Amino acid sequence: MKTERNPVIFIPGIMGSIGNDIIPGTGKLGFGVAKIIYNPLIKGLERYGYVQEEDLYICFYDWRKSNIESTLKYLIPIIERIKQTHGNKKIDIICHSMGGLIARTYIQRYYYKKEIGNLIMIATPNRGAVSAYYFWSQGNFYNIKNSRRGLQDLLSKGYIWLFQKLMNFSLGSENLEKIHEMFPSVRELIPSYDYGPYMCYKEGSVITTVPTFYSKYRNDFLDKLNYWSHLLKYGTNRTHCIIGNKNQTGQYLVFNKDVFVNRVNEDIIDIEYTDEGDKTVTSFSAQLDGFDYYTLNNNHHQIVEASINTIVNILKLEGQISEDKFSESVESNYIHVLLEGHANINISNKKTNRILAKVRRHNIFTKYEYILETYEGYSWLIIKGIPKGEYSINISELGVSEVTALIMTEHHDREYNSLVNKSKTLEVQVF
Repeated sequence: MKTERNPVIFIPGIMGSIGNDIIPGTGKLGFGVAKIIYNPLIKGLERYGYVQEEDLYICFYDWRKSNIESTLKYLIPIIERIKQTHGNKKIDIICHSMGGLIARTYIQRYYYKKEIGNLIMIATPNRGAVSAYYFWSQGNFYNIKNSRRGLQDLLSKGYIWLFQKLMNFSLGSENLEKIHEMFPSVRELIPSYDYGPYMCYKEGSVITTVPTFYSKYRNDFLDKLNYWSHLLKYGTNRTHCIIGNKNQTGQYLVFNKDVFVNRVNEDIIDIEYTDEGDKTVTSFSAQLDGFDYYTLNNNHHQIVEASINTIVNILKLEGQISEDKFSESVESNYIHVLLEGHANINISNKKTNRILAKVRRHNIFTKYEYILETYEGYSWLIIKGIPKGEYSINISELGVSEVTALIMTEHHDREYNSLVNKSKTLEVQVF
């Protein structure tokens, strides 16, 4: 039997929603391929008796837009709908990454009506992230050499690949104006003033930090949000920060000293890392002074599933429905195959020739966990948990249309163009 408890809204992070609002032709707003990150948390809440659209609501949104626009267009209508069903009952919000900034935008602005009980932020960049500054200033992703990329990185690469195909633009500093126009939310993720220095130059092994004042871009949005962060204490029953740790995370941007001093441009040549973070957000950035925080040794996407036990304790759900304890999330191996056009796919072990997965007319046959999303002329396949090894990916029966493929693993990605009317075998390594 359900006990009396608050309804819950879950807000995913950047690239955690997809639909026509974001990319035309992709249908109704939903998680899309990001369900591989968020489904474990949603199913975990359902095991404790929550029911979607009854007392569990998901706030999908156009993550390209400003957080204020997302708050007004997507979050507030859900809150109003919940109030029609649940009256004056408080609402708990659980949010991941940028979703936490949307929740804060609502609670800390003049139109807030004090409906929120618990605010639980998972890996939210409350002071920003240097990876966002790199993308905003350089118009591209920073590739970490000889390092395993997390699922969040692969999702970002895949979404940008789709955008480039469907919106007819390319990454790079020469396209900054269009990138800024298309992704204004990224500016709201760059480090805030209270992040402290995030620019530096190196002379040998000596790192010299540069005052934030000299940065080309500022984050007025986060600066204002953090200046008024005390409003969270008066606007909620309690605010909680779940933060990631023990993962190599960008802390400083390394500039070319000569170029920087002469103010020609921002020539970022490297990133300095700390082990105190989740690969995307440093532990310090995910904290808020004066609020509860819980540390988990997980990366930016693992931490969503790993947070379930902490959420159960915060919301006092123990003993209500499920007595199960959720095991800590473990990093898995992934293969991503994105296609522009239609084709059959076989993924097989190169050494044994054993087929791990095959796709026929948008139907997949495999024993491994997978996500397969199809849009108008595009497919995105993710295979999770495959063993280490070398794999062959055969794309066949292409017909008369031209097919473009993007293959990604944690260590590298390759794009293949103009696959027409022939079978093509591609090789990747998973290690």
